[in-house]
Amino acid sequence: MGKGEEMTVLVKNLTKKMKRIKIKPPATNKFFCDYKSSGPLAPGLSMELIVSFKTTEEAGNNYSDEILIIPEGEKPIRLPLIAFMKAFHVVYPPFVNFGFLQPGKSARRDIPFINEGSNAAEVVVSVAGNDTSVMIEQPSFALRPGEKKAVGVNLTLQGSGELIAKCLNVSVGGEQREPISLNAVIVKQVLSVVFENGAGQTSEINFGSLFFGETRECNAVLVNNGPKAMPFNITFSNDSVKEKEGYEDDFKPPMKLGLEMMEREMSAVPLSGTIVPYSEVLFVGLTRIGADQVPLQDEEES
Repeated sequence: MGKGEEMTVLVKNLTKKMKRIKIKPPATNKFFCDYKSSGPLAPGLSMELIVSFKTTEEAGNNYSDEILIIPEGEKPIRLPLIAFMKAFHVVYPPFVNFGFLQPGKSARRDIPFINEGSNAAEVVVSVAGNDTSVMIEQPSFALRPGEKKAVGVNLTLQGSGELIAKCLNVSVGGEQREPISLNAVIVKQVLSVVFENGAGQTSEINFGSLFFGETRECNAVLVNNGPKAMPFNITFSNDSVKEKEGYEDDFKPPMKLGLEMMEREMSAVPLSGTIVPYSEVLFVGLTRIGADQVPLQDEEES
């Protein structure tokens, strides 16, 4: 109950006899009980009590009282009355999971705050220990009754393979409340190429000596070790000529044209795609030195 509130209480005769009902009203001057007495109450019928609470105080303690219902020939029934002072009631999640994070990359989560009370509330959110890895977008704000607000929190972590726990302090109306725990796992996500011939992970492919028109392939696996899907795209280029000789794109000497022809004879399957988290893609790299343009059998027949 609050300021100027009222409710209805029904007292019903569940016995098979007529019953006289006596009502002892509340003792304090804050609670009131109105009812109509019309003699004995017949079986199955009920009487109505109008219970109200009134006060002129804007703030104060909680109030309590009782109504005593005395049926004829039975033990009295006590009906407790309680009126709570108007106050705020802010609720929020005590735990926020950021999931998997890459080192040095910021991740953002919204933390909802809801005021389910009847008064406005001042909320202050702060980082425990002045931790610079956590940034709160709006550390202090007001919540009206029934209002909801999402507070953005950014988390930037370093390291690899670690479970990190951070803490946010929460103050509502100047009083400390339950803190919010932030959890995350740091994962350094990279794409790596591992060769099947036992060479493991390397940055070079040695095809060895090849004759004109000879084809040789090298199988490798592209591995995604992280929690997010990653796209890949394989291109063939030879920047060494440009870097060493300083050739411009609009001028292609015979040597560079020859290199481009050779590059067109290099391929990989697939050339592009996306690798799902914690998986791998097998691709085949091919090279042919000198395009001898030997037609395939089906092309000769056509």
